[in-house]
Amino acid sequence: MTVSSKPLRDGVRFAHFVAAFATCAFVYSPFAGEEGFAAIMRGVVIPVLVATGLGMWQVSKLRRLFARRP
Repeated sequence: MTVSSKPLRDGVRFAHFVAAFATCAFVYSPFAGEEGFAAIMRGVVIPVLVATGLGMWQVSKLRRLFARRP
């Protein structure tokens, strides 16, 4: 099953937006000092933010990398 480029691009942008919003909430919230919230940020949210950002930035190289070669 393949996903066309428009829904894939929209999904990646949405995930990036949600991760960026969570990062802003972490920085400006009074819960920033809690260990559980910080662990989720370090282990899940920041890697998702970096991966989606790099994915949107280098999409052409990623397509060539994962393209099926005959």
